[in-house]
Amino acid sequence: MEEFLEIARLRAEGARHLGVIAEENGADSILFRRCRELWVEREVGALLSVTSGDCANAITLLRHGIYVLRHGPDVLKKDGLPLDDVVRLLGAA
Repeated sequence: MEEFLEIARLRAEGARHLGVIAEENGADSILFRRCRELWVEREVGALLSVTSGDCANAITLLRHGIYVLRHGPDVLKKDGLPLDDVVRLLGAA
């Protein structure tokens, strides 16, 4: 049961990070759209893991997705990378 609560908490955290990215970059920005796609991919993977009884993998996938959401936009701002390069890096993460 604790694993399911952790999964719910992580999903909510991911949604919060997406909200911040939308606020800071615009909901129709390329960065937000790509981050949303990546997050949905992580959520689908987590759901498949839960369905097969592997909650630990679901938690790992969601944590990794949150890491990408948390740090991807910072790379863009800090290092001044072109947006296309940041989107490629996020996709590879």
